[in-house]
Amino acid sequence: MKIKNLLIAGSLLLITTAKMNAADLCVAENGTGGCYSTITDAINAATNGDRIIINPKAGGAPYAENLSVTKTLQFLCNVEGGQYAVSGNIVITPAIGRTITFIGMNNLAGNVTATGSSPVGARCKVSIMNCNFANGFINLDWDYFDVSVVSCVFNDGCIQFRYGKAIGNDITTINNYYAPVSYFRTSIYVGTDVVPTNDSIWIVGNKIMNNNPSSYFNNGIFASSTSQFY
Repeated sequence: MKIKNLLIAGSLLLITTAKMNAADLCVAENGTGGCYSTITDAINAATNGDRIIINPKAGGAPYAENLSVTKTLQFLCNVEGGQYAVSGNIVITPAIGRTITFIGMNNLAGNVTATGSSPVGARCKVSIMNCNFANGFINLDWDYFDVSVVSCVFNDGCIQFRYGKAIGNDITTINNYYAPVSYFRTSIYVGTDVVPTNDSIWIVGNKIMNNNPSSYFNNGIFASSTSQFY
């Protein structure tokens, strides 16, 4: 019994230590206040579980950089309810159980994509909430992802995923769109996931305007998957 108690106590200590080791890293214009001057520098310095808290630049100027995310990280604005501006593409490298969250991002020119499907196992979770895309899309149409896009605005863009949620987004699709067939223009596209489950894909409360007279078919929602519930 003493041995079992010791093992349990040791496990709790490891969990507590891991949480305590998570850190907040800040990003600010010109690196003021001891922060990193670029988001990329903060990513390179971060370890799994860290939060990267980003200060908006003066006048809403963007952090002009392409981001490569290869760790479990959260990206947050340091102004409650505010947004930090970026200009560049974001590429996610998935891993089993990896969790990546963006809250309060205003992307002026860039897309969110992945390097490919996540390995077999616990899904790679990507949450994008309260973000704006001036001219870009989210394409996470890959296996073993769990995608949540919530309360985002796309001035010209679309969302593509295989499993997850698209809730309360305002999507205008003109030129940045997904075309499962060359003449289909789609605002929310749900692909076929390799793993059928009994869970549901949620597409709720989205405002969609899909308008381009040169397209044969303007689709608000196109669901090609037959392996999930909706």
